[in-house]
Amino acid sequence: MTEQSRFTQHAEGVVYEPARDLHWTQDDVPGGRMTHAAALAAVAKLNAEAFGGFTDWRLPEVEELFLLADRSRCSPAIDVAFFPACKSDWYWTATDDASEEKDEDTGHSAYAWFVDFGGGPSLVGSRVHGLRVRAVRGPSRQ
Repeated sequence: MTEQSRFTQHAEGVVYEPARDLHWTQDDVPGGRMTHAAALAAVAKLNAEAFGGFTDWRLPEVEELFLLADRSRCSPAIDVAFFPACKSDWYWTATDDASEEKDEDTGHSAYAWFVDFGGGPSLVGSRVHGLRVRAVRGPSRQ
């Protein structure tokens, strides 16, 4: 019996996850490791270019990205049939650290959550770290 994947190929560079009605960038957002501010700018560039035919890409919430990780796999902890270029590395989310005060200008705390696709854990850390980005579109799980 073959295992049914939870993903389908939607378009070139876009993977669809029907159970959660989410579209994911198949590859990392271009730019390699970047700060959180650069990650937001890189996602904005995807929208400006209408990547995959969509203009509503965003950083995923920690719960969304955490559930994308497949803890039955390691290095990378993801379905490599659909995400073959995923790095065993840390990826940004849009979720603020709730224990930190939010900046009046940005509306965000100085810390955000991120997920590791080496083994699947999540942690919180400074937005100045250089991490990777995988964008998502669909209903937010905030």
